[in-house]
Amino acid sequence: VLLLWRIAVRVQPAAALMPVTIYASAGLSFLASNVITTDVILTFWATLACLATLELYSTPNRRWLWALVGALGLGAALLTKGPPALLSPLALGLGLLLFAPRQPGFARWLLVAAMLGLLLGLSWYASMVQRFPGLLAFWLDREVIARIASAEHQRNAEWYAAFSVYLPTLCLGFLPWSAVLLMRRLAPVEPAPMAIPVRVLWLWFGLPLGVFMLSASRLPLYLLPLFVPAALLMSNAIRQRLTPRAFFRL
Repeated sequence: VLLLWRIAVRVQPAAALMPVTIYASAGLSFLASNVITTDVILTFWATLACLATLELYSTPNRRWLWALVGALGLGAALLTKGPPALLSPLALGLGLLLFAPRQPGFARWLLVAAMLGLLLGLSWYASMVQRFPGLLAFWLDREVIARIASAEHQRNAEWYAAFSVYLPTLCLGFLPWSAVLLMRRLAPVEPAPMAIPVRVLWLWFGLPLGVFMLSASRLPLYLLPLFVPAALLMSNAIRQRLTPRAFFRL
């Protein structure tokens, strides 16, 4: 929640508390915080890496510090759950490079942070592969390829599960706020100015979601890291439907 608040200050400073409120009180994030699962830990580290990415873009000073923070977040996320850790930071960094105004030096420092993060995160895997012969083939075959392209793990591999699992996760997982979006417009207010283009947020949310939908292994908590950009997008949408007074009456 604190990391999201800092991200919201960078993305939408005039309405930074709203996405924090949405995320903290959303059904899935609340339930996930009370379940023993690596997805909550992954979400923390991936969000830290995303915050560092935004700081690298927004703050020309002390970029070396934010590069180290980003490397820590990315590396720890990789150690927590492997390749899925790359999706959110990759999508956000790509979105800033493609859709946001160019910032001198950003791409270079982003590459430095990514290389350091990969070095940190992959070092343990490399040591284990060296220690146990055959482990690399096992990881790649069973833990990566089998999860992405087969029903071996029996985690909703049917083609329609991309919709039957993830659409309810988003709609029900964001209650009560998903219901607010279905309300009729009530004295809409001017959306708060965005410090970065909204297309960046959509890519941050949409690219990992597309990967998860195409994968043959699908579970609701896989989407938990995406609730961070989704809360920012939902905040922007809700502000177009409710006045601040109406918002606090909900």
